[in-house]
Amino acid sequence: IQTLMTGLMILGVLSVWGLSIQTISWAQNTFVEGFSIGKSTIVPLKIIIGIITFIIILNVGRSISGRISSGSLLRHKLDSSAIETITKMTTYIGFMVAAVVGLTMAGFNFQNLAIIAGALSVGIGFGLQNIVNNFVSGIILLFERPVRTGDWVSVGNQEGFVKNIRVRSTEVQTWDRTDVVIPNSEFISQQVTNYTLRDPHGRLILPLCVRYGTDTQMVKSLLLEIAEAHHRVIKTGRNGIPKPEVYFMSFDEGRVHLQLWVFIRNIRDKWQATSDLNFEIDRRFRENGIEIPIPQHGLHIRSSIPIPFEKDMPMPPQPNHEEKDEDENEDKPS
Repeated sequence: IQTLMTGLMILGVLSVWGLSIQTISWAQNTFVEGFSIGKSTIVPLKIIIGIITFIIILNVGRSISGRISSGSLLRHKLDSSAIETITKMTTYIGFMVAAVVGLTMAGFNFQNLAIIAGALSVGIGFGLQNIVNNFVSGIILLFERPVRTGDWVSVGNQEGFVKNIRVRSTEVQTWDRTDVVIPNSEFISQQVTNYTLRDPHGRLILPLCVRYGTDTQMVKSLLLEIAEAHHRVIKTGRNGIPKPEVYFMSFDEGRVHLQLWVFIRNIRDKWQATSDLNFEIDRRFRENGIEIPIPQHGLHIRSSIPIPFEKDMPMPPQPNHEEKDEDENEDKPS
């Protein structure tokens, strides 16, 4: 609208400056009816109307997406990932509708789409294959939702939390707060480990060993007491989640190997819970006199040459002090 008003103002100013009526009439006819370039007819008025229509529909789509994101348009409560998926799909659909309607209002001939589609197919076959692959993979991720925003995932050699899922790529934040942009095709073509897909619970396995001869039943009771006292550990089995257990794995020379298995409420607290439990195990073991054996290494020397001991070695010749004294007496003058 501002562009249209600006154009009319310019024509008014030019008419005041002495522009002829014929020139103004020609400009009006060109603006309304258009002009030809080759076999194509370009109508500036339709182009402006198409742009205005595109902007209006796009803003309406964004407004609807914003209300969906805030939850005001949804009757049923959904999780944040589902709301984000609906919001993004609404935004994409709104953009496509705005583009189609805007191009139609601008006088675009969709019969030429066959030529454009043919050119795109050649481009896709050569240079745009990866882009289209990532785009289709992004649509699959938004609909199937194998990963969601906030999930803890492992893809290839990258592991972290999903921060944002876009049409072409997904942003993952690692444990050291580094943002990694991963193409969506890797989430579809590769094996993806999602630690929080069904629920946030996770298992911790703490291996430890005690000296051979230690009362293992006392150690077991002590470990279970430590696990059940931690606020992050699920204490009683529920929803198919086992309660804390201690397993006797094996024993060797001087050591007994045990493992403490616990499930925590949120696998994101894995490192903190592991550290807390290990600190408490060390403290309680010290209080109860339970020793953690230190690995011992023996050194064996093998040689085909016998090593003589001191008692077997021949004694070095000792000087004869008596003969030395006699020689000295002979040398003295009488």
